[in-house]
This record gives sequence, C-alpha cells and structure tokens, in this order.
Amino acid sequence: MAHIYALRAAVAACVLAGGVATSATPAAAAPAALLDLTCTASSTVTYSPGLTLVPTLQTVTYNVSYSGCTSPLGSSAVTSGSRQGTFQDTRSCLALPASATQSFPVDWNTGSDSQVSGTTQSVDVGGQVVHTITGTVSSGQFAGDTFVEEVNQVSLDLLQCARGTGVTSQTGIGVVTLT
Repeated sequence: MAHIYALRAAVAACVLAGGVATSATPAAAAPAALLDLTCTASSTVTYSPGLTLVPTLQTVTYNVSYSGCTSPLGSSAVTSGSRQGTFQDTRSCLALPASATQSFPVDWNTGSDSQVSGTTQSVDVGGQVVHTITGTVSSGQFAGDTFVEEVNQVSLDLLQCARGTGVTSQTGIGVVTLT
C-alpha cells in the first residue's frame, strides 16, 4: 500500500508544480482540484452462503466506515462517515468482482450526507486485492466533488475456499478522498 501512496504523492507533486511540459509551446495549465476531504476507510464484507471455488449466487453485505477525516482547508466539520448496503451477485474465490456502476449514500457525522455515483474496479496486486470506486458526488455535501475510495484486502485463501462454507467475510483498509 505504501507504493500507492508514494505514487499519489508523486502525481500530486507534479500537479502542484504545474505539470510536465510536453511541447515547446507553453500551454495553459488546468487548475488543480482542491482536496476537500480525506479519510481512512475500513471495510467489512460478508458473503452468504460463502465464497467457494464454484461460482454461486451470494448475498453480499458491506459496511465501510470512514474515520480520521481531515479537511486541509478547514472547510468541513466532517470527521467520520459510513456507507453500507446489501446486494446479490454470482461470485467465487477464483474470479475478482466484475466492474460495475453503482450509486450509494455516504452518511457523515455532521448529520449531512452525500449521494455518490461511481464505477467499481478490482485488481489483484501481489497478494492484495485493491477495490477502487471512482465517481462523483451528485448531491448533498461535497456535491460536484470527485469521490475516490481505495480499499486493500488480502487475497482470498484458496484452501479456505475449498473447505466447508468457504470464505464468509473479508476486511480491508484504505483511503477515501473528495476533491
């Protein structure tokens, strides 16, 4: 996960430094998006009846909590939040979840909420599954902001997938940013 943060820091440094010149003619630089909020994200996902080596219809329940939220410009009193939900999907231990679009509310500790519409993507990187949601806050607090949530989970244990009820839960940790 440290390499992801290092990459983000390098990209942010390039943006703040005005980017990299790609031609002899100066171009107008696009304004950098201001960071409105950043939080630590912790997720718990449960599967019923449980992930095995065979694709099976699962009831997937997720609970993602955001903590330690900071607003670099001091423009928000938000310090924590959460989102949760349940859906059904055919899943197995041998395939990552397919990319999909989704909409969901995020409830903030201030009593406000944000309605987010985004696309999910999952990749397996060196023993970690990285789940990313990228989208836009369509209404509520932070309306118009770009929403990016990245949560890392340890890859599934195939031995556990082959036993009994298989994998019934996973946890992960990551970060959410609104710009």
